[in-house]
Amino acid sequence: MKISDACVPVAGATGALGGAFLAELVDRGARPALAGRGAGRLRRVARDCPGAPVVTCDAYAPDSRARTAHDSASEAADHSASEAAPSAWLRAVRREKRSTGVRALDICPGPLETGFAGRAVAGTAAPMPPGGDPRQVAGAVADALETDAGLLRTDPDGTPAVEGRAR
Repeated sequence: MKISDACVPVAGATGALGGAFLAELVDRGARPALAGRGAGRLRRVARDCPGAPVVTCDAYAPDSRARTAHDSASEAADHSASEAAPSAWLRAVRREKRSTGVRALDICPGPLETGFAGRAVAGTAAPMPPGGDPRQVAGAVADALETDAGLLRTDPDGTPAVEGRAR
């Protein structure tokens, strides 16, 4: 994939990893489509991306993820990446949207220093090991998109590793 001038959806655009990925994409000349839970924070991020489509999305709600993929595709978006989309959902997107040119990259970066470790979705946050640098992962994600990879994960030492071509 040629990132320059490509429309790339960024789920979690208001978060630490999504924001780092967004900055990397903009630096490489992409046209981002922004998705995130907080409408107010999303509007603030969108000010720095004039003309970018904006979709409010809750990654914890399957119907919301499906709507985001549909809405992004209707804006000429032909590739997808997210900060932590479930692998099964991405396999379905790859299979169901293959003929339309949509590609999906499964990103499994391991612990990152995003501030999320201290914010539990419910209950008390579990102790986490020190995390890696979101900017390093964001660069690796953009590189993986350019090579049409199917999976980006991190090695035990935190180094990003790209595996396989998207199917």
